[in-house]
Amino acid sequence: MRILTIRIVYVIVYAMSIYCFGYGLIQEGEIGMDNRECLIELRNSTGMSRKEFCAYFEIPYRTLQDWELGNRKMPDYLLRLMAYKVEMEKLAANEGKSDKGDKR
Repeated sequence: MRILTIRIVYVIVYAMSIYCFGYGLIQEGEIGMDNRECLIELRNSTGMSRKEFCAYFEIPYRTLQDWELGNRKMPDYLLRLMAYKVEMEKLAANEGKSDKGDKR
């Protein structure tokens, strides 16, 4: 069951990366801007403030701010890893809730 869950999460993360990086849908030179939008969307999906998000991922506040404002380009691989971590922890939290509900 756990391996199946991990594979499903992998598919979700892969689909998100296709959505975020839009192979063929984004004109050259717009990749950095799209990363910025995906990062903002990822942070908003967690419900965290910038400060909380930085503490969670152990990245400097100013770095996140520069990525979100478009002053610096965030590496593609890092965005995918961050999305993966968020999705895995949401999944683990959901599994924990369902396990508690199964106990009688």
